[in-house]
Amino acid sequence: MLLTLMVGLIQKIHSFFDFGKLANYISRSVIVGLVTGVAVIIAVGQLTRILGVEQMHEENVVLHLYRIGANIGNINLAPLLIALVTIGVVLIGKRILTKAPAYLLAIGISVGLVYFFGLETELQLVGDFQGVFPGFNLPTLDLALARKLLSYSFTIAMLGFLEVVTVSEFNSKGSVDEDEINKEYLRIGVANTACSLFGGFAGGESFTRSFINHEAGAQSRFSQLIAVVFVLAFVIFFGWIIKYFPLASLGAILILIAFEMVDWEEIKKIVGITKFDTLVFFVTFAGVILIPRLDYAVYLGILFSLLLLVKDSSNVNYSYLKIGDKEVDQTQPSKLEGDQVIMDLSGDLHFAATEDLKKQLEETLREESILILRMRNVDDIDITVIEELDEIIDEAKEDKDVFFTGLTSDLQDKFKKAGLIDKLGEDHFFTQEKKLFTASRKAVKKVEEN
Repeated sequence: MLLTLMVGLIQKIHSFFDFGKLANYISRSVIVGLVTGVAVIIAVGQLTRILGVEQMHEENVVLHLYRIGANIGNINLAPLLIALVTIGVVLIGKRILTKAPAYLLAIGISVGLVYFFGLETELQLVGDFQGVFPGFNLPTLDLALARKLLSYSFTIAMLGFLEVVTVSEFNSKGSVDEDEINKEYLRIGVANTACSLFGGFAGGESFTRSFINHEAGAQSRFSQLIAVVFVLAFVIFFGWIIKYFPLASLGAILILIAFEMVDWEEIKKIVGITKFDTLVFFVTFAGVILIPRLDYAVYLGILFSLLLLVKDSSNVNYSYLKIGDKEVDQTQPSKLEGDQVIMDLSGDLHFAATEDLKKQLEETLREESILILRMRNVDDIDITVIEELDEIIDEAKEDKDVFFTGLTSDLQDKFKKAGLIDKLGEDHFFTQEKKLFTASRKAVKKVEEN
């Protein structure tokens, strides 16, 4: 109860600091990899129930399958038959009785088989179930225990956030409003805080329940309220029936849900379009089914995608320009006339791109005497790149010359603070003007006059 209370409080604190913004850093490939991996875990986790072998808790899917294979000779036919009946009823119900609740119908038939054929001793059932309201019970505020539980509470809180993002984005087939994610995360925090006062344990978004709800045609959160009311009424008034629920039947339904969770079209799209997304998807998927901790697997997917982004951003976006009196064309340095070259830089120039930028600038200055750097399309620049430009200027001062054009007021201010303008002189820096390439033409004219 104390752990649940701590999880709820952490989630509320997170939402207060707009934790939903972190959803922007979880790519679609990570989400699809996570959901696909979870679907495999859910399906494999139910095999012991439908095969009637001893329940096991292995660290990952591979070990779980290995253990099931080692116990294949101990299969119990009764749960297997119940599971097959359940799957058959669901599939037939969905195809023929499209308006009927197929899953509920399958559970009803399996319960009927258990009750009328006396299969209580042949199957693993839910067992005795007391339909009573939980009583109010404050958690014991033990500071020593709270310190021990702190890391676990953060992990559970973060897993709750990842579940919110995953279910929201997967159901919406794309990005969702970060404010909505933050609000949903706050709701879960409030719910967990309240649950801790009634003997409950920490909960969050449910993959299987969400997909069943979505498949049933739910359009709003009101569907959840209806579901809660029906569950509450059923537990209170028909709790005696629950003890006859065969776990094999529930396992079969979860396997069907897991299969439907896998978005094959989305996976095909990811794998078929970009290598970047393909790698992120498979790394996340492999992490989910192999790493014991689900949150660690998601962190691995996010980290891997960020590493690929850093690698991609290590390449400088640039082109060479030939500026005439009326026309501007892209060209190659070998086709330029004279001893000057105009390099048009674009995008973000951050530390990851420093080495590539240095290589391109040195190669250009090795061939040409005058370098004009057009920076109108540069969105941002950091101190590492500025210091590299400073070194290039020092190397070029002997027999080369460097000019900067298309500078925004922000870029000019950064260059001034870094001492570049004082080192080269103000006549080597041209601010951008309303008409495109005006500043670059001024720089070319300045070079020709010298």
